Amino acid sequence: MKERKHLYVGWTRCPVFDNTFVPRCVKCISIGHTKIYCPADKAEFRCVRCARRHYFKHCNAEECCASCLELLDVTEEDTYYTMTSFQCPVYLQKKKEILQRILVQMELP
Repeated sequence: MKERKHLYVGWTRCPVFDNTFVPRCVKCISIGHTKIYCPADKAEFRCVRCARRHYFKHCNAEECCASCLELLDVTEEDTYYTMTSFQCPVYLQKKKEILQRILVQMELP
């Protein structure tokens, strides 16, 4: 069904698209929770753009992904994207895990 662009429900043609939500925290720059549920200390916010410890609106640094720096064996030069990018390998892995969980739940009677 993922290959299809539209699905007919009765006489209505509905668009089909992937709408999987992967929670990303803009406070501590982690994937798996949002800012509201962040366990990090209030003073521990990190820049979404460069992953350093300052507010993102004051940042002029090169982009790099904090999630990949922490969880994968990469350097800042390898991560030319931010943690909000849809090409982040950590984001893609988490999305795959969420989709697998959904599919398992759908198979239950």
